[in-house]
Amino acid sequence: MIGTPRRTRIIGYFSSKNATFSNKLKWNSNDWKAKLTGKFKNELGAHVGFSSAELRSLLNKVFHRVNEVSVIYYYAIYENHHTLLELINLSGLSKYIYPSVYFMGAKQD
Repeated sequence: MIGTPRRTRIIGYFSSKNATFSNKLKWNSNDWKAKLTGKFKNELGAHVGFSSAELRSLLNKVFHRVNEVSVIYYYAIYENHHTLLELINLSGLSKYIYPSVYFMGAKQD
């Protein structure tokens, strides 16, 4: 299993427990500045992660079977918010709202 930050997220860092609200705002501000200037890229040193499609493509080169498990993960950690998660998933907003993307890969049986 692998998880990375989701490059297409609108905001991030808000689940960081040891950071102040001010730091979280600053980090998101820095991310948006990088996005607006075309510098929100891993290869430029930003900690941006991958979109779901990008990570799937990379993992398909290594694993025989690749399955995205982001939705399952978020249902598990936010078990009291299934209705909200359903709305997020059905609307297609998950690629912008969920801060990370998760996959499971398996080698050939």
